[in-house]
This record gives sequence, C-alpha cells and structure tokens, in this order.
Amino acid sequence: MVNITEEIKPKILKQVEFYFSDSNLPRDNFLKEKIAEDPSGFVDLNIIIAFQRFRELIGLEQCPVSSVPAEVVASVADALKDSTFLDLNEEKTRIKRKTPLGDEQEVRKRVDARSLYVKPFPLSVNIDSLTEFFNKIAPVNGIRLRRHFTSKAFKGSVFVEFETPEDVEKVLAATDLEYEGAPLLCMSKSAYIEAKVSERKRKNIRGKFNPERNDDSSVDGLPDGCDNVEDDASSKKRPREEGEEEGEEEEGEKEEGEEKAEEKEEEKKCEKKG
Repeated sequence: MVNITEEIKPKILKQVEFYFSDSNLPRDNFLKEKIAEDPSGFVDLNIIIAFQRFRELIGLEQCPVSSVPAEVVASVADALKDSTFLDLNEEKTRIKRKTPLGDEQEVRKRVDARSLYVKPFPLSVNIDSLTEFFNKIAPVNGIRLRRHFTSKAFKGSVFVEFETPEDVEKVLAATDLEYEGAPLLCMSKSAYIEAKVSERKRKNIRGKFNPERNDDSSVDGLPDGCDNVEDDASSKKRPREEGEEEGEEEEGEKEEGEEKAEEKEEEKKCEKKG
C-alpha cells in the first residue's frame, strides 16, 4: 500500500518539477508528445506516476497507467499544489508548466553553459555522494552518470549541471579538486564537445558527433534527469528513466538514451495484461 508521507512530498515535488524543467524537457520527447496532445499543455498525473522511478519513489507496484489508484493521484497532487513552477488543473488530476518551454535550442545552450564534464570517478560511485561533493563548491541542479548504451556500464565520467554559469567558473577555478584521492579533470561541456569533434576529425570518424547520448543516474535527494530512446520494435520514441544524461557517441551506441525505455516497455506489457 502506498503511503505518501510529509517526508516524501518534497522529493515528489522536486522529481516532477525536474521532469518539466528546462534541464530535462528539451530532451524528453515522450513527455513533449504528451504535452502536445493537450491544447493547454496538461499531462495526466497517472502517466507521471506510472514512470518506473517515480513508482519506486512512492512505493507503488508496477501497474498500467489506467490502473494508478485515484487516492495515489490525489496524494501526489497534494504534494504538488504549492509548486511555483507547475500548475494543476481544477480536478487535481493533470499537471503542466506555468510557462511553456521556450526555444529548445536556446534552452539547451543555457543548460550547457552551466554544465561541466568531469572525470574520473570510481565505477561504484553513486549520485548522492557526488551531489554532496559538488554541492560543497556550488549549488547543483543535477548530476548524470554517463553510460555505454549496450553494456550500461558507467564510463567513469559525469555531466554536472550547476545553477549558473558563474558556478561553473567557480568549479573550474578550483584546480586542486580530487575525489577519493584521484585528481579530477573538469572542463565545460562546450569545451568537451569541441574537443571530441576535433578528435573525431583527426581520426577521420564519419558521422556527426552528438554528446546527447544515453547515460544514467539514480538519486535520492536531487531529482534525476530523463531522456528518450528509439523503440526498436515500433520505431516510436518512448521515455527513458529519469536520471540519465547524454554521453558521447561510440560504436554500438544508439541515439537518444535508454533507461526510461524500460519503464515504458513495462507499462506497455502491463496494459496488455490488463
């Protein structure tokens, strides 16, 4: 039985706000499609609640969207009612951004301007420890572990999004950063992209380099990111689990991410069984 306590409500608010945030929404084709389906931009709360990570957050067992209990929807709506970023409909069953997403290219540029590429980290590292580490230097919006698409193995590098570009400069100025005794290489996301593009040119690697690839993270305090993947069976975009950032393109990798796909696949299977 789901029991949404006062302690969990701030986490619910932070998670749902992240889904609709500038940091995530430009990459989340699944959620953008749902927003586009309604003239006012509302999305059913039971769709959000059925996401795998969200179910884990509130302790809800796997179920199809149509079977999300009404009392759970009501409890989640109560956790979201004081958001300054999101609006609920009158029935408290649907949610949307207060202000629509702006030009996606401009939004991405702003997010990239406050993001860093950092390595190396132990393969056993978790988001909580990284968040605590970077928050000591500057406020963190989100951290994404970069993963190989096929093996899902952590690459040992992360993208860290801070609150402002000035925060990025502050971190870059800290030349003695170490994590568990290992000196850290920090560079702006834009500098990382430029370096990879140049490397590919030197190696005569064909195809356009796109850093927006699949990665993964799972957090308890900060919300996770999310992205979308290509459904091999239907060639339809489906959501990836929150907590993922895009990584560099490598042989065998697919465009557009991965983990929220597992949630969508489970949802489809549940609906068929239902």
